[in-house]
Amino acid sequence: FYEAALFGGYQFMEKKPFLRQLGVLDESVSAQPSVVIPNYMNAATNCMAGSKFYSVCCMNECEPLLKTLEQHVGAPGALPGTIVEVVERLPSST
Repeated sequence: FYEAALFGGYQFMEKKPFLRQLGVLDESVSAQPSVVIPNYMNAATNCMAGSKFYSVCCMNECEPLLKTLEQHVGAPGALPGTIVEVVERLPSST
């Protein structure tokens, strides 16, 4: 499954109604809908297996990094230079 994505074979095929139902579609600008990436990545549809009682999902290693970035920026947007400054100081092995 993941090997195809490494070579450009994976394409996102979800339709707007499905993305809307997941809560990942931002339609605040109706002419330019977009996907809220953190919501998409953490959606149950990205889990590998499950039932009505449990889900087998991978830990999102980016979550602590995004939390730190959001805390330092403290706004819905920031200049690229500000983001770079924060990202350069993030405690990450990647």
